[in-house]
Amino acid sequence: MTTIYNLRASTNVSFRWTRDLSSLSGVYDVAASIIRMQARVSAGSADPPVYEWCSSNAQGGLASFNAATGLCIFSASETDMEQMPARLVYDCRLELTSGAIIPLFAGRLVFALGVTRTASTSNADGTSVLTDTVTVDGEADNAPAPLPLALSAVLAIAQNAETAAQAAAAAATQAAAQASSASNSIIPVLIYG
Repeated sequence: MTTIYNLRASTNVSFRWTRDLSSLSGVYDVAASIIRMQARVSAGSADPPVYEWCSSNAQGGLASFNAATGLCIFSASETDMEQMPARLVYDCRLELTSGAIIPLFAGRLVFALGVTRTASTSNADGTSVLTDTVTVDGEADNAPAPLPLALSAVLAIAQNAETAAQAAAAAATQAAAQASSASNSIIPVLIYG
């Protein structure tokens, strides 16, 4: 079943959306594959799409996958975004080197009409250099990028080490309290004479 992400973006800022694809890396060679996200007026609209983000694009909409983190950033310039219609549908897929197509996610893409340029969020190619500018319905605004699985494992190790340290400290405190209690105890001694 394809995951549904209904997206909200603006026509006056660059498009930047981050997704964690690290769970796919154990199954597919994501770095060698093509990641393609296409937007159309309706699901049945013929090619070409209204807009495309792709890992093989040299310009336009880009899909940049980082194999080390497992994160994929979909980005596009402000000038491309200012041409967007108010409502689109989109789908994203992984195109394997074997020719197989793996659907990743899909949904609606709604653009709010921007009235001023937000140039301070752009670098030389017109794409955002800050956090994501696209929100997902149901996720908090400015939601942080999901933690890649590789970093999740590191975090779990750190949390386990902290838990073990707390347990050891509690055990040491309890042992010290018992030793102190034992040394302060008065043991009656009977002397027979």
